[in-house]
Amino acid sequence: MKVLTLAAYKFSITPDQNAPGVQGIQQATNEVAMYALLACGIGAVLSLLMLAAAKGLHLERLHSRGKEGVIVALMSAFAVGSIAAFLNAAYTLA
Repeated sequence: MKVLTLAAYKFSITPDQNAPGVQGIQQATNEVAMYALLACGIGAVLSLLMLAAAKGLHLERLHSRGKEGVIVALMSAFAVGSIAAFLNAAYTLA
């Protein structure tokens, strides 16, 4: 019977913005996200350079790896950017 009671209990978390260390954690998270997006941009540019060089040198394997690099860089940049939107939406639901 206790299992049913626990399953019906509604958990709610309300974060405290004035707690000590919250501002530092937010700044560190923003900085990590900025560096991740910067790395994704550098990866996309390098993959495009590799793609162009491989096309000119007729290296098919390097050409396909350049395509993969561009796709992975763009997908990871999208994932890093969407984390902020997901966390903001989750925060407003709490």
